[in-house]
Amino acid sequence: MMKYSQPVEYLDDKQWSPLWEKYLAKADVFDPLNVNTIDCVMTIPEREGVLVFSEKDIYYSPNSAHTTLEHFSTAYFFADYTAMSTCLKSFGCFGQYKSPWICPFFALCPLEGGHQTIWINPLKIHKVQELQGETYAFMDNGTVILLPLARRSVIARAEITCAAFATLRRDCFQFVQTGERPLDYLMLPNTPFSHSLSKRVRLTKFSIPFGHLIRRYRKTYWLHVYKKLDANDFTLLD
Repeated sequence: MMKYSQPVEYLDDKQWSPLWEKYLAKADVFDPLNVNTIDCVMTIPEREGVLVFSEKDIYYSPNSAHTTLEHFSTAYFFADYTAMSTCLKSFGCFGQYKSPWICPFFALCPLEGGHQTIWINPLKIHKVQELQGETYAFMDNGTVILLPLARRSVIARAEITCAAFATLRRDCFQFVQTGERPLDYLMLPNTPFSHSLSKRVRLTKFSIPFGHLIRRYRKTYWLHVYKKLDANDFTLLD
């Protein structure tokens, strides 16, 4: 059996290293309108802000990952994360822990609770390996990331993220793309990690009927807006 050794260079969001310095030196200032698809968002250890990785570029944001994703969502008129999280949890089939961030074009999987977590695009992971007691994600863009979870937990959370992502894509693109299963809406790349995902039960059958996610999100969003206005002593007009 082939034995794999620990990667020489990898990013650890809990520990500063020369690799962080290298990526920070290459990073541009984060402008949501210059970014199409996000591969990963990582909090910088011992520093303020996050690095945002795309397929070819790296960006620096002085804000938290949560705030950075809020700015990205606002720039493209994507779903409000808080409202979508509440919506997803209400169905009972998309997890009750930390909800994924989803838009019609890609999704990000949170690996820990709280605002300081790694957000990773499961369809941009080439492979996940456990080496010498640690778990690493080898990304398509060449970045290697030390993960806080075992491989089976990473796959389980990626499965939930992809199930929610596929459900949203079905609601948005039903009339231009057809399919019976979540897998039909994912366009999985030919990678070892995606091969593992393709065998997961949640991706073989939709858990909720067509249209239910978008309709419930709209109700949840406006209720969320109403509560924010009410908290600031505003009155909604009929």
